[in-house]
Parts: sequence; C-alpha cells; structure tokens
Amino acid sequence: KVVEQSPSDLFAAKRGQFACLMRGDAEGMLALARAADSGAKAELSPYYHGILSFALEQSGDYAAAEAEARRGMLSIGDGAPDAWLQHGLAHALYFQARHAEAIDALTAWSGAWQRTQLHPFLFTHLWWHLALLHVEEGNVDEALRVFDEILWAEDHGDIEVQINCFGLLTRLAVRNVPGLHSRFSAVLDACPAEYLHAYPLHNLLRLCALCHTKRETQALTQGLAAAAEAARAHSPHLETIVLPLALAVRDTLLGDEGGVARMQALRGP
Repeated sequence: KVVEQSPSDLFAAKRGQFACLMRGDAEGMLALARAADSGAKAELSPYYHGILSFALEQSGDYAAAEAEARRGMLSIGDGAPDAWLQHGLAHALYFQARHAEAIDALTAWSGAWQRTQLHPFLFTHLWWHLALLHVEEGNVDEALRVFDEILWAEDHGDIEVQINCFGLLTRLAVRNVPGLHSRFSAVLDACPAEYLHAYPLHNLLRLCALCHTKRETQALTQGLAAAAEAARAHSPHLETIVLPLALAVRDTLLGDEGGVARMQALRGP
C-alpha cells in the first residue's frame, strides 16, 4: 500500500520486495517494482533498476533482468557504482550459465566493495556470488579462500553473514569437497542460541550444517514444527513448504532412503 500511494518511495519498494522474497512470491516482487516505476525519479533510477532487475530474475526472465541491470549501470555513467545493480547482473548471468563472464565482471568490481561502506549482508553476499561462480567453474580453492579471508573474517554474529557462509559451504558439501567440518562448526558455534523459525533460509541452511557435522537436529525440527503450527493462519507456507522441505533435507543428508523421494515430490513433476 505504501508503494501504491507513494510510488517514488523506493525504500518501501525494497522492503516490500524483501518480504515477498521471504515468502517465495516472485509475482509480488515484480508487481511492487512495476508499481514503483511511475514514481521513480531520475536521480534514483539506478536503485530502481536494481529492484526491477532482481524481480525479473526471480520471475525467470533472465535476459530482461540483465538488460535492466545494464540499463541502470548506463544511467550512472561515471558516478559511483551501485552494488545492487551488480548483484542483479550477477543473478542474471548466473542463471544464463555465463559463469566466466560473471567472474570477470564481479572480480573487476570487487576492488570497490568496502566492508565499511556496505551492509555486512551485501558485502558478503557479493563475495558469495563470486565464490559460487568459482565453485561452478571448478575453482574450489578460490572459493575456500574467499570463505576464509572474506566471508568469515568479521561480523560472525550477523545472521545474514552466517547465511552467506552456510550457503557457500553447503554448495561445496554437495560436491563432496573435503575440509568443511571445521568451517561449518565455526559458523554453527556463532549462531544464536534460539532457532530463527521466522527466517526459514537461516533455519534450513543451519540444518544442513548440523547434518554435515553430525550434530543433533531434533530441537530445530521440533521447534520448526511448533512454529509452523502456531503460524498456520498467517504464514501457512511454514507448514506446507518449509517444514516438509526441512524434514526432507534432513533425511536426505542423513542417508534416509525416503529423503530423496520426498525431495523429488516437493519439486513436483
């Protein structure tokens, strides 16, 4: 409603987009971006293009997402680069399997990514994208270097930083990369004592780490089940999507033969 009433309020558009992302609502992300279009001022257009690019990518229109990100970069000209536009382009190129091109672009931009100038999430997330691209290209040593020297160098208590670290380690773990146990353990030990059932991605990635390190998972899954039941009226996706996915992930990683079948059933035909 805020964006409908004040379409130039790109902060509201960004926050609304994040809320839609948390619910897996790509259509909502795109609708919010479209609603903000009529009010986006010229001086704010790079930020707007970043919002629209990400929404297009989440909607599966990777070519349009790339074009929108590049349009925003052109609007900046010689101005300071916009990290959200770079993020949008990273997504668009990744899903077009143009990994080498994305590595070249992100590497060229990475010198301007300053931990003191970017939010801990965005700083580590940009590096996560670059590390992920290296994983896809088989450059595991470089991905681990990024983890050790950048992702897990500071801000250990930030849950967004933890998500980026868990995410990279999980991508490496499914490829049977050795030497991950101590890294998973370090991130787990920095996590909040309470499980974050309102933040499904953190919970799911934390569950993967617990399985990889052979730690107890019952408290997380039982807590998630209770949270899903309590939130049934206003957040049904916790019970219909997140909880079944968590149980299927746990069973698959712990070697339960039925886990893979449940994962495939969740994916659909």
